[in-house]
Amino acid sequence: MQMIQILSQPLERLRERYAESGVRTFLHWWGEELLNCLPPRWRAFLQYEPACLLIRTEGDELQVERRRGRQLEGDLRASVQSLKVDRSALDQLVGQGDERVSEIIVALPATDVMRRRLHLPEAAKSNLNQVLAFEMDRQTPFKADQVYFDARVLRRDAQARQLIVDLVAVPKAVVTAALAQLSELELAPTIIDGRQQDEQLGFNLLPAAMRTRQADPRVRINWILALGAVALTGIVMWQSLAMRERTLEALLDDVELAKQETLQSAEMERQVREAINAANFLARKRIERPATIEVLRELTQLIPDGTWLDRSV
Repeated sequence: MQMIQILSQPLERLRERYAESGVRTFLHWWGEELLNCLPPRWRAFLQYEPACLLIRTEGDELQVERRRGRQLEGDLRASVQSLKVDRSALDQLVGQGDERVSEIIVALPATDVMRRRLHLPEAAKSNLNQVLAFEMDRQTPFKADQVYFDARVLRRDAQARQLIVDLVAVPKAVVTAALAQLSELELAPTIIDGRQQDEQLGFNLLPAAMRTRQADPRVRINWILALGAVALTGIVMWQSLAMRERTLEALLDDVELAKQETLQSAEMERQVREAINAANFLARKRIERPATIEVLRELTQLIPDGTWLDRSV
């Protein structure tokens, strides 16, 4: 348990930074654009939302609605005692098998929920729950151990170095009574929220240890399909990179071959040039060398008459 608490703090900070950054908005927009590129049937399948059961408590009466996103699929209004006698309509809303709701949300009336807007030091963000528990008796008529509470950071005032926090708290007795009512109907809520003018506040006042969740097989299938799509995308990208690597290696081999051929051509050109230069040198020497008749004429003029020559070198 201690290790979970140690790991939960940095994960919570990462979750908050992700929520505050523009990455979440971009990914949502990107996902919507990708879905819009798909055929309508595929888009409807991938955008499947699990059904949830919304229960509004009003004393001994319950207003129950089965919702899928913003769509109302069925509702009823009855007392707990009448539902205990005949719960067929309730069972129809809860559903069975694949059609069973994935969440059961209890929306408490505004009179049972206390809501405060707090200004806290920026340093309180890392231990927000502990700070709120310490401030509980100052902000509400109850102590921290007498209420269940939840909070979210609305915004950060950088100039004042403060956090604007929305705090919602409900006495434990109210939650216990609501859980007892639902327990009589064999229902276990996953979320306990407040409501204002029939709209949920968007909190969860139910402690994590008391939450239950109904597994939706279609959501699991969607996750499997999504992971499969990611895996296939990774395989395609790997194959593309492998093909590019092989193409690059082939190009490098061609470049090396062309380089060798260029070197051979340069060597042959050098040899031809040297041969031409040598031939030209011999030709020049041959041209520069005086003819034999000219040598004999020169010797005749230089050697006196009566001189005999045995050999001319």
